[in-house]
Amino acid sequence: MAASIDSQIVRSLRAEGVNFGAYVPCALLAGAVEELSRGPAPLVEVTREEEGVGVCAGAALAGALPVLLLQNSGLGNCGNALASLTRFYRLPLLLVVGYRGGAHEPIAAQRPMGAATEGLLSALSVPFEIVDRAGALARLGRAARRARRESGPSAVLLRPQVWR
Repeated sequence: MAASIDSQIVRSLRAEGVNFGAYVPCALLAGAVEELSRGPAPLVEVTREEEGVGVCAGAALAGALPVLLLQNSGLGNCGNALASLTRFYRLPLLLVVGYRGGAHEPIAAQRPMGAATEGLLSALSVPFEIVDRAGALARLGRAARRARRESGPSAVLLRPQVWR
């Protein structure tokens, strides 16, 4: 079923006109990244989340609607770039975030950022949608449209159970 979910994610992104992507490797999003890498939009692997925000900002300045795929554990790394670059300069950016650290998280180190994710996005004035089941993937489109309409960052948090 995971391949089906990854296909749905990629179809949603393409349907909304997302035409550039960057990603920091994330186990949850690996299938979607693999599918996005088959084109037609450029997809760039970055080593840090704030680098991804910067690369996507450049794409937005060139007229693209970019997506940054990352794990929520890296959101803290890109807070300043989200606030002082995309938010300040009114650049659209869709964040597709693998949302780890919930109640059933087997890796204890994921739990602190899992508990802080929603509050961090709120503090940065980044609107977000939470997707906890495959039937809610339409929220990807809503978040992409918001990024475009509001010319700023918008996030979709994908919980692990989406792939189950």
